Amino acid sequence: LVYGTRAKKPGFMLPWLILTSLAVVANIVINIFQMITLGSQAIISGLISISLTVLISGYFIVVVRSYRRQLLEERDDGNLAGYGVPPQHYGQQYGQPQQYGQQQQYGQPQQYGNPPPYG
Repeated sequence: LVYGTRAKKPGFMLPWLILTSLAVVANIVINIFQMITLGSQAIISGLISISLTVLISGYFIVVVRSYRRQLLEERDDGNLAGYGVPPQHYGQQYGQPQQYGQQQQYGQPQQYGNPPPYG
């Protein structure tokens, strides 16, 4: 999660989201099992534990998921910062037309192997 956030790589956030979601579900199941086996003594503490787990973990899951979606949208919009591509190479990635009044020519991808845009 930390590396994915610092490097702006949404793929590294997905395992954290999955494991945290599984941990929340496991915590709920364990607390329900304890409430059933221990009876009335564990009902209030189990409900408090489930509530805190869902609220706090749920908040963090929503925040990380939102940031991951933001990174994915930036990638889809053509912002290649999330892939470690230096800004001076953004246009070269997809064979963008050359500037300064030259005829639009789409060349072969130079460095990263991405295809030229279609259209």
